[in-house]
Amino acid sequence: MDIVISGPVGLEGTAGLAEKYRMRLAERYSAAYIRRAEAFRSRECEAPVDCEALLCGADGICGTLWRMAEERGCGFRIDLRSIPLMQETVEFCNLLDLDPYRLDSGNCRLFLCKDGAALLWALKEQGFEDAAIVGHTTKDHKKILLYDGIERHLTPPGRE
Repeated sequence: MDIVISGPVGLEGTAGLAEKYRMRLAERYSAAYIRRAEAFRSRECEAPVDCEALLCGADGICGTLWRMAEERGCGFRIDLRSIPLMQETVEFCNLLDLDPYRLDSGNCRLFLCKDGAALLWALKEQGFEDAAIVGHTTKDHKKILLYDGIERHLTPPGRE
């Protein structure tokens, strides 16, 4: 099955970081940049084609991927570079030494479907321009994350 994400991950978490660490972030970023991040919220969406949807949440996209694989008895291969992120998310996480893939992803959805391209097209038609095919499920139980051709195994939530 193809794995599709409805839009940028970590938006709720980024908004929380902007509020909680406003003073520290202000040492490096403009007030307007921080205010913009404070307003981040994921939009809800429903599956426009036949597929399964999982709501991402407080444990981020990594937690959602782990939960999906455990519940379905499968593995996956995900290209981290294909997961949509906002620049503010990346920059705030770098400054605060956090993993953007483990930030609260709010209403972001992870979809499993046979035809990821059709789903992607349908999502983009609904205005989810940042939706992306990020990988696929596998029959083995390996939870593989790829970054620049290097494979690593995803650790369970809470053991990072």
